[in-house]
Amino acid sequence: MGQLCRSGSHRCCRSHTTFPNVTDILAKSSADGRLRTYALYSSSVSRRVSFYYATAAGPQGLHFPAAISDGRTHTLVLSVSDGAATLSVDGASVGVGKLQGPLLDCGSVAVDCVLFVGQRGSSNGGTLRFKGSMARLELYPASATGGGGGGE
Repeated sequence: MGQLCRSGSHRCCRSHTTFPNVTDILAKSSADGRLRTYALYSSSVSRRVSFYYATAAGPQGLHFPAAISDGRTHTLVLSVSDGAATLSVDGASVGVGKLQGPLLDCGSVAVDCVLFVGQRGSSNGGTLRFKGSMARLELYPASATGGGGGGE
């Protein structure tokens, strides 16, 4: 389903997935859940894909028009670079949004920084789970694409 790339300040998320009505696709947060550094979320109700991210000013979100909960397999690519996020669905750009500041990151995936694929804990103690099928997920941190910065 996905790919998250980063080159310098560039991140990309590529996905090949069949999406249900509402789902968490990918999320990265501190292990204690206090800092959700970024998340990719799909909703058939609002017919959009949302990219939520953390900045020094607090949580932010960008919303892209994309009706992907139609029972078909889709490829999503989220690229974050130069102060903007771009979402493409099945090879076509569906939108570009301006970031409201540099993204905060909890660091490399480890005991204190967790990458959730298809599920994450919710603030009320439950678990939000992906429902559908995920064929492939690719993540590309800045170091893997030759750029600076860190994180995964």
